[in-house]
Amino acid sequence: MNSLLRGLMASDGNTNRPFPSLILLGIVDFCCILIGLEQVSVQKIASGIIWIFAGMGSGLIGFYWTQVKQTIAKVRVWFRKEPSKIPTLRLKVLEMCSELQGFIATHGHEPEKPHRELPETNEDFLHRYRQWQQDKITWGTKFAGDFRLLLLDRISHLRDEILAKAHIDDFDLSTSIETAANDSTGNDLPPEK
Repeated sequence: MNSLLRGLMASDGNTNRPFPSLILLGIVDFCCILIGLEQVSVQKIASGIIWIFAGMGSGLIGFYWTQVKQTIAKVRVWFRKEPSKIPTLRLKVLEMCSELQGFIATHGHEPEKPHRELPETNEDFLHRYRQWQQDKITWGTKFAGDFRLLLLDRISHLRDEILAKAHIDDFDLSTSIETAANDSTGNDLPPEK
């Protein structure tokens, strides 16, 4: 019987099949087809067809076992594949953006210019206006000093690294860095596009 199975399986020229191939091709498929035929004989046609197809499927899996095994290995490799990592330079830019957002949140916005509110007197408005000028200078000095102290060197270094590694020279970025370092109010920033 075993030599008969080997002879039937040798139709593709491969007589040295692995054990799972022999089991699927020689035993499981034969049993499933016999059960299917028995089910059809007792008028359980749907059940019989399912068993016959299961036997044929088992036979095909056994016949193409090497290809099935390779496909399973490819699927396993695909599921084990590590997710792509963010490139180092892009990660540094994202970290710097996050740090800049925190810096701006810490320092708040520039004090708003006051508007005259009626029936406010001129003296009261001038007092609020002068106070605003002092607050603006104090805020601008602290903002510029903290920026130079905490971030300017790192941002300039990151700009140079972008130029060296990615070969990107961004005029607006360079201008914005210089303006932030020298004009805390941002009045000299180029208009947004």
